[in-house]
Amino acid sequence: MAAPRCSTPPTPMRSTIASSGTTSGSSRVLSLPIRRGGRARVVTKCGMARPGGAWRADGRARSIAADCEKSLEALGGRPIDLLLLHAPDPRVPFATSVRALAALVDRGWVRSIGVSNVNRSQLAEALELAPLTAVEVALGAGDDQALRGGVVSLALERGLWVLAHAP
Repeated sequence: MAAPRCSTPPTPMRSTIASSGTTSGSSRVLSLPIRRGGRARVVTKCGMARPGGAWRADGRARSIAADCEKSLEALGGRPIDLLLLHAPDPRVPFATSVRALAALVDRGWVRSIGVSNVNRSQLAEALELAPLTAVEVALGAGDDQALRGGVVSLALERGLWVLAHAP
C-alpha cells in the first residue's frame, strides 16, 4: 500500500507529532517529513483492532508487538519515541500488556512507553511493572473522571507526562 499524500509539502519538523495508531495509516503519513530530515518525536498507540469495522482493545503481547512492527515499518525503521497502550483489554491480564510494552523498549523498538484510558489502580499496577513515561486520559468539559479518580494526580506525583484526548 502506498503512503497517503500530504496536503502540504513536507518540511523539517521540530515538534512532537502523534499518530492514532496502526489501523489508521497515520504512521505512514507522519513518516514522510521524518524521512526527509525532520526531527520530530513520534507518539503512537498499539493494542487496538478493528475486526468488522468495530474498535476493540487487543492487549495480547503478540498483537502489541505486531502493531509496533507495523509502525516501525511505516516509519522506515526509526524507533518510536513513545508507544502508548490504547486501552486495557478486558480479555487479557493488564500485566501481560504492560510487560509486552516493556519488552519493546528492551528490543530497542521504542524509546519509552505509556498507557491510555486507565483508572488509578491500573496506572499504579503499570508503574509497578514498567518504567512509564506518560499516561493519556480523556479530559474535557464533559469528562473529568481522570481528575476526580486520581489518575492525573498519581501521574504527576510519579513525574509522568499527562496527555489529554477527547476534550
